[in-house]
This record gives sequence, structure tokens and C-alpha cells, in this order.
Amino acid sequence: MRNLALLLLLVACRKTVAIKGEAAESMVRKMLTDGGIETKSVSCPPTIPTEPGQAFECTAVDSTGATLTIAGKAVDETAADFNLVGAIVDTNLFTKEIRATNKNHDAVIECPAKVMVVTEQRSVTCKYTANGKSEHIKFTKAGTPKEFRWELVP
Repeated sequence: MRNLALLLLLVACRKTVAIKGEAAESMVRKMLTDGGIETKSVSCPPTIPTEPGQAFECTAVDSTGATLTIAGKAVDETAADFNLVGAIVDTNLFTKEIRATNKNHDAVIECPAKVMVVTEQRSVTCKYTANGKSEHIKFTKAGTPKEFRWELVP
């Protein structure tokens, strides 16, 4: 009987605390900033679900004005996991690859931002200038969730 009373007391004292939207927005902003993505705004639901596995969605607007989707999933009543929907294109990392592939190490690549996100619905185009000739590099979503491809286009 004493163990039952203690169990009832523990159950009665347990309180579910939901993550507030502002806290989730702060976590998403940090995740994006750590990934090199500058944001103008981040928006999450006012209260985040607390049941493990429950899904929700946040959005962010990056420095180019593009809307990004962040898929969230409740871990428990105090934590959630966040995943950016799309592939991150870090133009600084791929400039060397693009120059080497096109055998022009002096080529200039100009993009709307240093780090961008491509999705199934949105590609990104950058200006590519080599030997006085201007073309464009188009980055599109490919294969797995974090993969992208690029190609030169007129």
C-alpha cells in the first residue's frame, strides 16, 4: 500500500512542459546560423508538440528572401529534433571544384549568398564568368535529401 501511495504521488507530481515557439525558433535560428545560413526571420508554432515522434513544421526566410522549411519532431516534452528540408550549397566549398572541372582557375562565381538551400521546388542560379564570357551555374536538388548537382547553363 505504501508503494502504491508513493507511485500515485509521483504520477500526480509529473508535469508535462511544452517547448514554447520562441525557444524552438531560437534553436532553428542557431542550427541555420551554424550551417552558414543567414536568416531574416524564423517562425514556429506557438507551442511545440510533446508526444515523442509528433511532427511539426517551422519556416525561415534566408538573406536572399527565400522561404526555408524546417521539419521538427518532438523527442519528449522538453526537446525536439530539427531538420532543414533541402540541400545546403556552400559556394565557397564548390568554387574550387567548379573551376577545376571547367579548367579555369581564374573564373569568378557570383551567387545571391555564400550559403544557399536548394529543394525539389527551388533551384539557385549563380553568375559564372571565365575568359570574358558569362554563363550561369544552376544548382538543383538531386538524389538523397542533402545532395545537389550543378551544371553550366547559358
